[in-house]
Amino acid sequence: MKIFVDEKSIESGVILGENAHYISKVLRVKIGDKIILGGENLAEHYVEICEITKNEVRFDVLKSCKNENEPGREIVLFQCLPKGDKFDDVIKKSVELGVFEVVPVLSGRCVSRPNVQSAVKKVARWNAISKNAAQQSRRGVVPKVREITGFNEAIEQMKVMDLSIVFYESGGENIKQILNNSVKSIAILIGPEGGFSADEIEMAKSAGVNVASLGKRILRCETAPIAALSIICHEIGEM
Repeated sequence: MKIFVDEKSIESGVILGENAHYISKVLRVKIGDKIILGGENLAEHYVEICEITKNEVRFDVLKSCKNENEPGREIVLFQCLPKGDKFDDVIKKSVELGVFEVVPVLSGRCVSRPNVQSAVKKVARWNAISKNAAQQSRRGVVPKVREITGFNEAIEQMKVMDLSIVFYESGGENIKQILNNSVKSIAILIGPEGGFSADEIEMAKSAGVNVASLGKRILRCETAPIAALSIICHEIGEM
C-alpha cells in the first residue's frame, strides 16, 4: 500500500493528522508492517512502522527510490460536468490510467451547475478522490483536479498543449490519424450528457483543436473519457 505524505514527515519519520488516522484506523496498519510513502519529485520511501499512538505514526525508512510508473507524456482531461456523482468515477478511473490533470468544464448543455460555495467543496472532494486513486494505483504524483472553468476558457487552456482533441459524438477523425509520438502534452475534451452543440465544435475547430470520434456507438459521458484515455495510452505506448 502507498500513502502520499509531505517531505516534513519523511524527514522527521513521523506522520501526523489525517494521514496518521488513515494509516492506523482505516488501513489498520500494525507495528512491523511495511508500507510505501510517496514524497516529492517522484520519490518513494519503503518504510517499516515502529510506533503507533492516538495522534501519530512513527516509522523507519528502509530504502528510497524513484517511482517509475508515470507516463512519459502529460495528458490533461477536460471533462464537461455530468449529473450526480459520475464525475467521481471519471476522476478515479482517469487517475488510474495515468492522467496528469483533470479540469471540470461547464459547457452549454451541462445540467450540473454548482454555485461558487458548492464548487469549492466539490473541487476539494475531487482532489481527495484523486489522491486515493493515485495511492491505490501506485502513481508517482497525485493528479490535480483544477477549479471549474467555462467552455471558452477551457479551449484557451487547451491551445497551449502540444496536441488538443475534442471528442464529438457526431463524427470526427480517427485518433490514430491525429496522434503524434513527438508531442509531450495532450489535452482531451469530453462533453456532458447532451454532448456538444455545433457552435461549440466550430469554436474548438477555429482554435485549432482537433475533432475526433470514439466510434459509431454513442458512449455515456462517464465512459467516453475512459475509452479515450485507454486508446491514447495504448497508441503512445503507455499501456
